[in-house]
Amino acid sequence: MKNLLLAFLVVMTAFVSSCTTDFDLTSDWKDVTIVVGLLNASDTAQYIKINKAFLDQTTSALEIAQISDSLFYKSLTVSLDHLDPAGNVVASYPLTKVDGNLEGLTKDTGVFANTPNYLYKTNQPISSGIYRINVVKTDDGKTVTATTDVIGDFTVTRPNLGIEKVNFIPSGKYNVQWYTPQYSKIFDLTIRFHYEERDINTNAVLRDTFFDWNVFNTLVQSDGQNNFNYAIPGKSFYQIVKAKLAINTDVKRIPLSLDFKFSVGGEELYKYYLVNNAQTGITSGQIQPDYTNVTNGLGIFSSRYH
Repeated sequence: MKNLLLAFLVVMTAFVSSCTTDFDLTSDWKDVTIVVGLLNASDTAQYIKINKAFLDQTTSALEIAQISDSLFYKSLTVSLDHLDPAGNVVASYPLTKVDGNLEGLTKDTGVFANTPNYLYKTNQPISSGIYRINVVKTDDGKTVTATTDVIGDFTVTRPNLGIEKVNFIPSGKYNVQWYTPQYSKIFDLTIRFHYEERDINTNAVLRDTFFDWNVFNTLVQSDGQNNFNYAIPGKSFYQIVKAKLAINTDVKRIPLSLDFKFSVGGEELYKYYLVNNAQTGITSGQIQPDYTNVTNGLGIFSSRYH
C-alpha cells in the first residue's frame, strides 16, 4: 500500500456583501491555481496535485467539471526546492507530469472528471527540512509557491520490540510512548490486529487476516512537547474485537500479532484541520475563511510521516 494518501480539495469562495443581495458571481474573475501536496519522507515518491479554478458565464459549473481540459493547465513547469534555514536553495528537483490513474492513485468518480488524473511526481528522496514547491505557468509566467517543514523519522519507545509483550489487561491501561519528531504537530495511531481462523473440527487454517483499530485521531502536540505518553484503556481492545468480529461457532480465532501504525502531520495540516472543522452556522457572525498556505493560489502544502 502506498504511504502517501492524496487529498484534493476544490474551493469555491463567494464574497457576500451585508448591504445588498445583488452581486455578480462572475465579476472580477481571474485564473486561480489550486495546489495540494503532502510531502512524505517515509515514501519513495512525492506527488503534487495542481488544478485550476474555473467559471463560465454561459455554461453550468457541473458541465465544465466533467471536461478534463477545464481542470488542468496545458503547460506548467514544476520544481521542488530543498532550502537551508536561511531560505537559500540547497538543491532543486524537477517534477514530471504523470497520470495518477496509471500510478496506482486512481481518482474517485464524482462531480469532477476522473480521467486523466494528472499529478506532478518526483522520485527524489527527501529528508527532514524545509521544502518549497514552485509552479510556473508557461503561458504568462505567473509563479505559485508554497513552503513547508518536512517531518523526519522518530523513535517509539513503547511498545519496545523484543523487550516486552503488549498486554491489554481489561481493568488496566497500556501506555504507548514516543519521542516527537521535528516539525510535527498532530498524530494518529492505528493498531492492526492480525489473527487466524481455524476450522473448529479439523483445526485446519481457514484464513490469516486482520482488522484495523483506530486508537486516536489528530492528537495535538503542544509547543515545546518532546514526547508523548498515551494510555490506552485495556477494555477498549476487547470492545473493538467484539465490534469487529461476528460470532461464528464454526471457527476458532487465534491472535498472532499487533502492528502499531503511527501517522504524523505538520503544522499546516493541523491548521487546515482546525479551519475545516470549525463550528459555524447560519447565526455565526462571519463567513469562515478557507485555510491556504499557497502564495498566488489556493490549497495546502504540508508534510506527513508514517
